[in-house]
Amino acid sequence: MWSDNETKTDFLNFEDTVGSVADILRRKDLHPLSLGLFGGWGSGKSSLLQMVMEEMEEESDAIVLYFDAWRFQGYDDARAALLETIGQKLYDIAADNVGFKDKALLLLVRIDKLRTL
Repeated sequence: MWSDNETKTDFLNFEDTVGSVADILRRKDLHPLSLGLFGGWGSGKSSLLQMVMEEMEEESDAIVLYFDAWRFQGYDDARAALLETIGQKLYDIAADNVGFKDKALLLLVRIDKLRTL
């Protein structure tokens, strides 16, 4: 079996798709927004996501985080881990804003309580 390693190099000619997805993500009138990406094993889903993330990281007002749900066994574990990943990212980017950093810390504490329950 082949290894499943995503890449940021466009070997599958996804440039137009990456641009379209990034344009949709930039449209504030569509927020909140959920996008689904479907395809068979090896079709390039992870690589497409890596390329979109790379393009969106160039945006000054975009917060990009990566979360691999496959690492978690149960629904509750994945949900709590996703919340913790979001909270930690918000806490990390709030280094210069004390009020925002305090709110992010409170969110992380609430997530820890959720995990305990």
